[in-house]
Amino acid sequence: MYKLLGVRGKDFLSFKEFYLDLSKPGLWLISGYNEVGGDSNGSGKSSIYSAISWGLTGRTSKGVQSDIARWGTTAPQVELFYLGLPF
Repeated sequence: MYKLLGVRGKDFLSFKEFYLDLSKPGLWLISGYNEVGGDSNGSGKSSIYSAISWGLTGRTSKGVQSDIARWGTTAPQVELFYLGLPF
């Protein structure tokens, strides 16, 4: 069993750079604000889950393997930080 402690990304989907610390126990709420549209649509909430999925499987949560680099970039990066735990 593994415990996900954090996820870091660069040039992944809509993000230039991000880090999400998941090391503290509890319930996590991911919200966002799109400065262009004035609401939460397109702010990258689902992209965080896609980054975790891509880091684990090589595919986003929608099954996409390519075309995930932020516009104008060519090399997206995702790092997952985890702790292996005994069963």
